[in-house]
Amino acid sequence: MKTQLINFDPGESSDRFIELLIKFLWTNLLFPSSNFRVSKQLTSICEDVEAFSSYNWPATVCGFLIDQLNLCAVKLRTDQPLGYITGFVFLLTLWFYEHTSLVVPAVPEARPRMIRWPVNVRWNAIQIQLAFNMLSPAEVN
Repeated sequence: MKTQLINFDPGESSDRFIELLIKFLWTNLLFPSSNFRVSKQLTSICEDVEAFSSYNWPATVCGFLIDQLNLCAVKLRTDQPLGYITGFVFLLTLWFYEHTSLVVPAVPEARPRMIRWPVNVRWNAIQIQLAFNMLSPAEVN
């Protein structure tokens, strides 16, 4: 798909380019999976560019991520190998930033909200564990 986008002929239909771009974003950002496949349901929506804007994408992206987290929780409870969490995992970082006081927004009113946060925030596993252990219920809204 990436090759198709790079080699896209500007003389072709812009609808075809949009379809390829959406599929690329799905397989690499919003709904990534270990095999880079997009479900038939999502593909059919993508092929109808006009209907695309009427779909509730935030709920779909969030629902997909929640399903992945639930699957991971079940594996954890049953002592199965966890594997990977697929989906737009970066949303968890944004949720964490917005619902705790541990990171101060660089531009509090920026839109889209993902650009509010400083780009130089780095966490390693130990820092993350310490941050979660130090959080009190009052610090999570």
